[in-house]
Amino acid sequence: MHFQISEIRDVVFRNIPTWAQDGVMAASPYRDDQGWHVVGRGFTVAEPVTFSHLFLADGTDPLEFTIRPEPLLSPGPPGCMDELGVEDPTVIGRPHFGRGVLYSRVRRKPPGETPSSEALGVYVSLGHLFQLEQRDDRWAAPEYHTVQSVVDPTEQRWWERPLDMCKEGEILLRKGEQNDILFYEFADGERSRIAAAETELRTLGRILAWNSRLWLDRRPGMWDSEHVSTGPIVPYGNKRLMFYNGRGDVQGKKMWAIGEAVFNPETLEILYRSDAPIITPPMDEIGWKKQYIAFSSGALVKEGTVYLYHHIADRRIRCAVGTL
Repeated sequence: MHFQISEIRDVVFRNIPTWAQDGVMAASPYRDDQGWHVVGRGFTVAEPVTFSHLFLADGTDPLEFTIRPEPLLSPGPPGCMDELGVEDPTVIGRPHFGRGVLYSRVRRKPPGETPSSEALGVYVSLGHLFQLEQRDDRWAAPEYHTVQSVVDPTEQRWWERPLDMCKEGEILLRKGEQNDILFYEFADGERSRIAAAETELRTLGRILAWNSRLWLDRRPGMWDSEHVSTGPIVPYGNKRLMFYNGRGDVQGKKMWAIGEAVFNPETLEILYRSDAPIITPPMDEIGWKKQYIAFSSGALVKEGTVYLYHHIADRRIRCAVGTL
């Protein structure tokens, strides 16, 4: 275990709006000269659909935030790429462009297409919202605050079967002439795996991604035997550490839990992977589909201290504080 946890605390949110009354989750943190901020997901349940919105919340410390009254991004009208929900935010950016948000866009499958493993057939694609801040007047123009598609499952031909989900994006920024890397969760209706793609942030904040390939897979007989999903990436000396999410059997219980993968940022070679999860969910809370869920969503390193945000039962957010 590389992350030495000193404490795990609940994250408190003030002014929870009606469109987030059934749960807040998936917090992605960042800091600026105004303090701490998180982009998160708030949702309401209207069976069989869960309508998700993205919110921006502000605080003076890492454990208490006030949600802004208006959503950062909401689902679109019927027929849009995100008609059922906007989810899984990850704050990204480079100094020249400012901050944006990678997020998942959920839409219905067209009539007649093979349904996914869900009762409601859906496609989930990866989008990018470039709207968190304005560097100067040049970036204030509307075209610099657009929503765009980054990876759509219907356009992917690199995997052995058709995909219906590409989500949970995380970007590894690399110096020099190397392309940056986009990690994302993908699925073909049965099992989730993690892909790595080359990516580049271009003019107007548009993200181009190409050359997807399998990066991290499930392991039979292990705690992550059924699904794996991306989590936040933090520096670890001259390497990188991803807090990834896995689902499988842990001490006789099926659950989502959080583990570590240490890798070389130049070659993407995985150097270490958790034999056991570092964070497991409490056994007295049941989440979506009657699952036990602990799921990492964002991390921030400040003066050597790591703040790992994760949600429990898809309803509330905790922060694990420690060092590497």
